Amino acid sequence: MIRCRFSIILCVFLVGFLLPGMLAAQRGTITIPVGAEISVPIGAKICADTIFANGAGHGRLNLADPSCICSGVVITPVELLTLSATLHNGIVQLTWTTATESRNYGFELQRSTASQDWTPIGFVEGHGSSAAPHSYRFTDRLEDLPRSTSVLRYRLRQIDFDGQFEFSPEVEVHLDQPLPRLVLKGYPSPCDETYTLFLTMSEAASPDIRLHDVTGRVVMPIAQNALLPAGSHIIRIHTADVPSGLYLLVVDYTEGRRTERVTIRH
Repeated sequence: MIRCRFSIILCVFLVGFLLPGMLAAQRGTITIPVGAEISVPIGAKICADTIFANGAGHGRLNLADPSCICSGVVITPVELLTLSATLHNGIVQLTWTTATESRNYGFELQRSTASQDWTPIGFVEGHGSSAAPHSYRFTDRLEDLPRSTSVLRYRLRQIDFDGQFEFSPEVEVHLDQPLPRLVLKGYPSPCDETYTLFLTMSEAASPDIRLHDVTGRVVMPIAQNALLPAGSHIIRIHTADVPSGLYLLVVDYTEGRRTERVTIRH
């Protein structure tokens, strides 16, 4: 039988898809909410057009056998891939990308300072439900800031059509001091499905970012020949398919190399 955690209603919904003869067409969309975990055992089937699961903002779908999925089903995690904040000529440019989207109404841009809590500064409409990547941009002209402001923090409040929302990681912009040449940080470690990389650079560059195993073999190329402007950047790295173990995140750029140890534990 199907094992469900935290969501009795969702379990009943899925059983309707799985039992033969219950539904004639067996089409539509399944969304597994945050906090729910659905396990499909050997011998059962799950059928839909799209299943939103196994990504940020959704629960987990476990398959005892890959053949449990009917032909043509797309399992789509909804996830923010990158978020960047750059300062140029007194204006902050925010850019971000999504891998896919599910019922995404849009993004509320929020900003905070040392003297001011998180405040909405704008809104960018989303693409609803989409299996294609999308890029977004927002400009903060800093016209309402106190002169004493030195550090700005930004985040996204991603809002679904039903009003549910999720906050992104935060990026920073420093107004009163030069950026470090290159700073590399990441979390969490150990990680399971996603590792978030924070990269701050004082100059535009095209870093080569890779994940190596302990023997030095490249197990995942992350970014190559992609021009990143000076500023603060977040990159989400998918680690669900990387075996558990110790790895080294390597960033090569024109001035040298930075490394970060990453432990993956499933």
